[in-house]
Amino acid sequence: MFQRINFDKIIDDYTLKLVVTKDYMKAYLEISLDTDEIPDKNLTVEEVENFLRDKEIVYGVQTNIIRDMIDSRIYQKSVMVAEADMPQKGDDGYIQYTHRIKNSISLNQDDKGNINFKELGWFIQVSQGDILAKKIPPTMGHGGKNLKGEEIPAVPGKEAVFKYGKNVEESEDKTSLISTKDGRLEYAGDKLQVNDVLTIKGNVDTSTGNINFGGDVVVNGDIKTGFEVNCVGSLEVNGVIEAANIIVGRDLVVKGGVQGNAKSSIKVSGSTICRFIENACVFSEGDIITDFVVHSNISCGSNLVVKGKKGLIVGGEIRVKNEINAQVIGSYMGTKTVIEIGLDPSQKNKLDAYRDELHSYEKKLKELQPTIETGKQLLQRGLMDNIKKISFVKMLEDYNKTVQNISIVETEIQKIEKQLSEIRYGMMQVKDKIYPGVKITIGRYSRYIKDETGASKFYVQDGDIVIHKN
Repeated sequence: MFQRINFDKIIDDYTLKLVVTKDYMKAYLEISLDTDEIPDKNLTVEEVENFLRDKEIVYGVQTNIIRDMIDSRIYQKSVMVAEADMPQKGDDGYIQYTHRIKNSISLNQDDKGNINFKELGWFIQVSQGDILAKKIPPTMGHGGKNLKGEEIPAVPGKEAVFKYGKNVEESEDKTSLISTKDGRLEYAGDKLQVNDVLTIKGNVDTSTGNINFGGDVVVNGDIKTGFEVNCVGSLEVNGVIEAANIIVGRDLVVKGGVQGNAKSSIKVSGSTICRFIENACVFSEGDIITDFVVHSNISCGSNLVVKGKKGLIVGGEIRVKNEINAQVIGSYMGTKTVIEIGLDPSQKNKLDAYRDELHSYEKKLKELQPTIETGKQLLQRGLMDNIKKISFVKMLEDYNKTVQNISIVETEIQKIEKQLSEIRYGMMQVKDKIYPGVKITIGRYSRYIKDETGASKFYVQDGDIVIHKN
């Protein structure tokens, strides 16, 4: 209940009772007639307003209401005759998020209504320096005025408070939240945070879609056929990588193994550790450590170590920069197995790409030559109009550009081939046996294994690959 102040005044035959709230925001007037007879003199609005003024009520007086009370003879009823202006509280400040803060799956549909289950966008990837949230300030509100005419100050809204966790900080002016790392944006409890490790509780499949993440990724299940994982950090898979496309910025650890196909590939900027590699294409700039390699194309920028009970390399093409250590290479069935040691696989891949490019340019040149010769003859005979001349000039420019490109590519091929010819280091060690059907190349030297051979080492000496039996 509001506390009230009571005032009374008698004017002729009228008694005025005034009730004012203690904060002087509202005033109520009751008029009583002290006689049953019609008074000789009517009460006037001015007399009532003078009474109010005497009691410091000078603002918000409702003159029309007072006049109506007098004219309509509204007696012995309390009526509000003055009301102050209430101050208006300002709006509270709030946090405006720049990204979706709750994980949700986005069902991307094509024109036919088909859903792309590989691109579900179920988590938010942010980068270092990204603004995650902004603080919207509160408004000041509006001031008021009481019945005395005194100003009442505005009440501002409450300022919002940032709540955040790891890898998030406030900007210098305290108005924004900023990510301090690349990673996954999460809303943990009531705090915004960035997790630089993305954990997939199950498989990478239609429930998650493809993964593209700026930190480390841990997959507790498998990476299923046809899906993609691209992470800037390391990738740990507790299950198996099937025929998936994988790009890893640091190291790859697969507690199961890799089962690929001709259409999938795994590219690792660091080292690769897995239980096995089968029918897969794996490029690793660092070491590759596994139990066995079967019918796979392997490019290794350091050492290939195949250990365990099987310790087997059989089938496919194996390119290793430094050394290969294995228990068994090849099979008693004479399975074709190609081993190349010495040159950085990235350089070897570049050499192959240059050779393919050279072949393409040479094919184009061969196709252009007959048309060029015909054009020259027409030009000499004066049988070529201006439009054909313009077309012919463009063809000549294309021809000359192709010749120039051939020269550039041939130079690059010669550089890499020179590196190959200078390679003297590179070794392969077989702890059990190596079978016929294996071709070994170290630098520019090659050797075919024709007979089953026991534990031995292979390296270059005196211009040939020698076999040193252990």
